[in-house]
This record gives sequence, C-alpha cells and structure tokens, in this order.
Amino acid sequence: MKTIQKLENILSELEDLTWIVNLAEKISGRSPFFPESNQFRLALQSRDKEEALSCVSAYAKTARNDSGFNFQRDAALDLYHWFFDSQRVFTLSSNLTEMLLATNLPDFKLNEINLSVPSFAIQLEHPIQLQDERWYDFIIFRSHHNDDGSTARMSVRIFEQTYSDYKPLTERKKKIVNKDAEQRNARSKKFADKMTRQAEGRKVIGYSVVAGSNSLSEAISKSAPENEKLDWVMLYQIGIGLNLYLQTARLPEDTECIAKFLHPKVVPKDARKHFTNNTELFSLGTSQAFSRHKPSKGQERDFVGSVRPHFRRGYWRRPSGFGSDPNANATIWVRPTWVHQDKIDAGEKPTGSNQNVSTLT
Repeated sequence: MKTIQKLENILSELEDLTWIVNLAEKISGRSPFFPESNQFRLALQSRDKEEALSCVSAYAKTARNDSGFNFQRDAALDLYHWFFDSQRVFTLSSNLTEMLLATNLPDFKLNEINLSVPSFAIQLEHPIQLQDERWYDFIIFRSHHNDDGSTARMSVRIFEQTYSDYKPLTERKKKIVNKDAEQRNARSKKFADKMTRQAEGRKVIGYSVVAGSNSLSEAISKSAPENEKLDWVMLYQIGIGLNLYLQTARLPEDTECIAKFLHPKVVPKDARKHFTNNTELFSLGTSQAFSRHKPSKGQERDFVGSVRPHFRRGYWRRPSGFGSDPNANATIWVRPTWVHQDKIDAGEKPTGSNQNVSTLT
C-alpha cells in the first residue's frame, strides 16, 4: 500500500543511516552516535512511549552537536508524534488539493485554529511542485502546545515522492558491509558515501510557524525566507485547510467524504516488523474541480453592464456573530469558483486564472 509504504520507508532510511554511522564509529573504536538501528522501531511496535522518546532525545542531542544529522532527529521526532498522537493518514484527491490551494489562508490567529488531532500525515493523490522544481507528495503536520493547551506553533514537513522507491538494506547486505569495514576494505567507505549521497538527493523540507498576535498568513510572511514564502503558504493551505474542511463539510457532495472520515480503513496487524499496523487511513475528496470549465457554446461575448469571466479564490470565515471564536460550531468554507463559467472559451485564460493550481502533475 503506497501510503503505508511511504511511512515505512522513512523509518527504514532512518534505521539504515543509523546503522551505517554506528558501524563507522565502532570500527573507529568510538562509542556509537545513536541508539541501535532498530531500537526506535521496536519501541514503537511495543508502544513503549518512554523508550521511544529516549531514542528521539538521543537523535536530537546528536543533531545539536552536528547539524549533519538533522534528518535523523527530524524523522524520529515526526514519526514519534505521528505514532502516539493519531496514527492517521489522510489521502487527498487532486480535486480537493486544487480547491485547498485555491483557498486563501484563514485570517485567524494560530492559537484560534483547532486541529482534529495534534499530528497527522497527508498523502497527496498527485504530487505538488515547490519552487525548487521537485515534486512532493507526503506531508507530516504537527502542532505544539503550551501548558495551558493553547497552540504554541505548527510545523510541517514534506517528503519528496522518491521515498516511494526507497529500498531498505537487507541483512545480507549489512553482513557484507560489516565484514568490509572490519577488514578496512575501501568498499565499505564507498558504500557509506553512496548511501549519504542518495539520502541527500531525497529532499525533505520543514517549516515551523510560531503562534502570536498575528494571523497565520502574517506569521508566515514574518517567518519565511523571501524565496520560500510561496512554498510555506502552499503547505499551510493544505494542512490547515484539511482541518477546516473536516470541520465545515456540510454540502451534499461531501457526504461520501465525511462517511469515509467517520469510518476509516484500518491497516490490519501482521507478523512482519511494521510499525504502521493499525494505521487509520482516510480518503478525502470533493466532486468539485474549479480548474475544469466548459467551453462556451458560441454565445455573444458582450460584457457591457456585467462582470467578465474570472476566477474567484476561496476563503475561510467564522459563522455570523462568532468573529474569530475558535469554539464556533463550524468554520464556513466559501469555495473557489469561476464566475460566468459559461462564457469562457476553450483554451482561454480569463482574469485570475494564473492562480489556477498549476503545481499539480
């Protein structure tokens, strides 16, 4: 299963990189940097929260001393929170992704947004392209809370679609590399260098926005580097938008979406060493797709006294009388739409169409 395999591959790469680094340290006569390569997986499988957290702490301590180990720290932290906070994965259809990306970020403050769960994963049915021109299709979204329960910050990490193709090290390969390393054979160093290059070639991007007096969009504008602002906005449009969508889906076309949300598909437990057993999978979609419009039927294109065809972005708002109250009974989604859709000629790009979601494959 594609979604589950993506999570397994992230953990497998964490384990493989841990194993190769620890092997190098042992051969050099030094103490291992990290826990044993499978220690974190075993802690998750046994739901030993204390042991899993100690592994995360070990990765974090090493990364503080050497930023070259940031992936290990970040991956362990993300998987830890995802596992113990929810074990939920939401698969978004291309239609729903388009609609969310065509909807403005809410004007609410960060601590005014209630997430369905503190941490969850998102699998995009079709990947999106960020400004680095790479394609990404898997997101882990996480909120951090103050002692009083209010939101302190929200973090998002997105994984390149190449994680679908990751091949974990086999025990046979480990045995060969271990023997080469013990004999000081140059093959072991070449293998370690190759693994490092492959890991660096799979990009993982992470952002974090701190709660404050500003709105979410203002916080992003303040925190994001100039050349990354659009990426930040896109990812928070998807992560925050997904939560608001689940709060507000009331239209007839959302019936199937909500039914699947209420009755998720649960990954059954099996005998293999999977930490993703019992994961809850949700398929979310919408029948609308604003980017698909019908060509005109040759009608007169006289716009005198009327509004020209154009694309109108969506936005989120509280129900009337609730202002920015996060305890409102629902958030209202005013969806993106085409205005005077029937007057758009085939192939035409009317006003506002440059905001179409061209980032989807």
